[in-house]
Amino acid sequence: MPRIQYLATCLLIVLVLPCSAQFSTIFDFTGDTTGSYPYYCKLLEVDGQLYGTTANGGAFYDGTIFKINPDGSGFQKLIDFNEETTGSIGESALIYDGEFLYGTARSGGDFNMGTIYKIKPDGSEFSKLHDFIGSDDGKNPYGSLFFDGSFLYGMASGGGAGGHGTIYKLKRDGTDFSSILAFDFGTSGNGPNGALISDGTYLYGMATSGGTGLYGTVFKIKPDGSDFSVLTSMSDDPNGAYNYGSLVYDGSYLYGMTNNGGELNRGTIFKISTDGTDYQKLHDFDDTTGAQPLGSLTLVGSTLYGLAELGGEFGKGTMFKLETDGSNFEKLYDFNGLNGELPISTLTNYNGALFGMTNTGGSKSQGVIFKYGEFTSEVTQYEHGKIHMYPNPATEVIHIDPELLVYDKELPVQIINTSGQCVLATAISGSGTISVKSLPSGIYQLIISAGGALYAETFVKQ
Repeated sequence: MPRIQYLATCLLIVLVLPCSAQFSTIFDFTGDTTGSYPYYCKLLEVDGQLYGTTANGGAFYDGTIFKINPDGSGFQKLIDFNEETTGSIGESALIYDGEFLYGTARSGGDFNMGTIYKIKPDGSEFSKLHDFIGSDDGKNPYGSLFFDGSFLYGMASGGGAGGHGTIYKLKRDGTDFSSILAFDFGTSGNGPNGALISDGTYLYGMATSGGTGLYGTVFKIKPDGSDFSVLTSMSDDPNGAYNYGSLVYDGSYLYGMTNNGGELNRGTIFKISTDGTDYQKLHDFDDTTGAQPLGSLTLVGSTLYGLAELGGEFGKGTMFKLETDGSNFEKLYDFNGLNGELPISTLTNYNGALFGMTNTGGSKSQGVIFKYGEFTSEVTQYEHGKIHMYPNPATEVIHIDPELLVYDKELPVQIINTSGQCVLATAISGSGTISVKSLPSGIYQLIISAGGALYAETFVKQ
């Protein structure tokens, strides 16, 4: 099975986040003009701006898609969800393929069971790719989509042959939709709420409940629907119960969280090998350090960062970190209501800072966008459209147009995944060929430093 060589140091972006970094609220949601109550969404950085969704508010009170600058300026509502025409209740993060943003709406659409859509980053060319009907295809999708260069993959929390949810795939134009797995509750699990991830061979995910232990499963499946297997079934005490959110992968282990169970019945953090062995519980949540997380972990180097929905000094949620071996757990911040409450989201690592959202709280009690850490704004000045690379999508290597390589020295290169991780750091000269064979399928950003400027382009690894 392929492994990624995760480098401790990236050449262009410093990924060290000081524990004493400053917290600030950069935006307060206000309802009909902006959207409100963001839920499950992880902010996505595209060309120096952050994109996200809300579950409520907007012109029709069905949620919104928005973008904002990292300093809190330039908020722009891209679209108002409408139950009948677009789908409603945006409870997924967005992904980007270099041209369109893709996401899901949990409800609404032709059959009021949710939709899959795409939209350009400037808010134009919105189109609905799929209306869920609830029977064979599933209903009520949560979590973001995953793109492997050919198909979009996602999970529906209900519907399907057994009524317990599905794993589905479709092409970016909405064609070739198929359900590759129907959850059965007793074995595979029930009600998935997160997204799928890939190691290049298998897709990995979690079901919220069901399985032999009744409290959720961690599973893997090939993109064609074959070789499904349950890696572990959660059993409440001691390993946790009810897996919300998504897994993260560091090349050796999968990491996730449970919303309940564990020694104190407030949720856990765990890791497990991709073959299902070596399960380890890394942390038991409690009411002091945080409780009952609903989002996903964010991996920065060897440190995991996350949000707990409840607990902390004010009982309104916390931000925390710990190492991948479970050591050095630290509560970084207590939410108090005025600065946000119920952080039901996943942190985004961008240029030395972590960005996230809370479901409620803030000046209007409708949620906030916040920043933690010292944001290095000058690093974001990328030049686009000047890297001519091929093929795209790529399978084994990427060739860089020699016209860019006019300097008499090697040029440092980074490849960044959609979680903000530097997964490859190298240098190019001469032919300008980069091997991407070891990377899992997905969407990446390639960044080259040349002549004091940074050049960035998006590519797809198949």
